[in-house]
Amino acid sequence: MKEELRHKLVKSEREISNVKDDLEKTLSELYRLEGKRKELLLKVRELRAESLTCRDRLNVLREEIKGLNETLTNLRRERNEKITHLREIRERIKEYLKAKPKIREEDLEKEISNLDWRIQTFPLPLDEEKRVIARIKSLEEQLHFYRKLKDMRDEARAAESDLEEIKKKINACVNALVDRVLERKRVRERLTEIFREINEVKAEIERINGECKRFRERVSELRSKYRDLLGQVRAVREAIRYEEESERSERISMLKEKIKERVSEKIKRGEKVSFEELKVFFEDEEAEDI
Repeated sequence: MKEELRHKLVKSEREISNVKDDLEKTLSELYRLEGKRKELLLKVRELRAESLTCRDRLNVLREEIKGLNETLTNLRRERNEKITHLREIRERIKEYLKAKPKIREEDLEKEISNLDWRIQTFPLPLDEEKRVIARIKSLEEQLHFYRKLKDMRDEARAAESDLEEIKKKINACVNALVDRVLERKRVRERLTEIFREINEVKAEIERINGECKRFRERVSELRSKYRDLLGQVRAVREAIRYEEESERSERISMLKEKIKERVSEKIKRGEKVSFEELKVFFEDEEAEDI
């Protein structure tokens, strides 16, 4: 019986060791999964924060694109007005040139200068002086044509310069608009990618949650089994102790019986009995009286 109990004890202790190893491995895997889940939850928070940044940037870009479109509309309207104004100036110049004097501007200025010098240098008869003054007046009227033509051409050049500046502003605005539109496209693509990543991470978290639940259940089962086995081991050990105590008591009882018989024989034969033998003999007698 005792050997069976010892065999059962060894078997139970080996099983406890196996359960303990299994429990440690299961807990280790559970802790690893929980750590992985924490990393994934942090990743989700980071992705959501990035998505908010992307949304904020899209709002800014929307306002910038709106402002650039309004600016571009105003610049194009201003460019069209400048083009119309330039065409009007050129048309006026074209019409004005139809009355162009036959004498070149340089010749007019030269002749006026000569006539002025003649009047100031030489005394002329009154009639001739009048003719010279009249000629100067006629020449100055013709020269006025060139001066007005110059003013009109200056105005045209100024309009052309203004038009070029507006075109540069339009180009800069278009370039800025293209940059914002491309950036908006990139941000939208990144936002779509973020949502995809979030869904993938959340799916992985759900999978890990299922694994964690399974491992927790396994841990609970192993702990329960571990407790049961410990109880069994304690019970077996108690049974072994009981068996050992019983065997010991039986051996002691048999030894006392032998001592008692030997003492009785000695007493009958009148032989000397030791104190220890008498003590055992009378202890048993007292126990029987009790």
